Amino acid sequence: SDVCSSDLEQTLRGIALGLSGKHLAERMNISPNTVKVYLRLIMAKMGVAGRGEITAKLLSSRAEPGWKPRNTDEGGLQRDGK
Repeated sequence: SDVCSSDLEQTLRGIALGLSGKHLAERMNISPNTVKVYLRLIMAKMGVAGRGEITAKLLSSRAEPGWKPRNTDEGGLQRDGK
């Protein structure tokens, strides 16, 4: 089955918060192996090789036009209202 984009977004927010794969799996009610799959998908989509690069891209993207904080308790990011 296809991975829901909201699952990837939630995984991305967890990475930005510095959550471990285990903690993220517990919060999302999925297995740690599923988190690993999501991480590989995110890395492929972003063209990066690891969590550090994901975080660096997220931080640098905050300075780009069109990015604004999302009103969530997790401090996620949102682009152009999406």
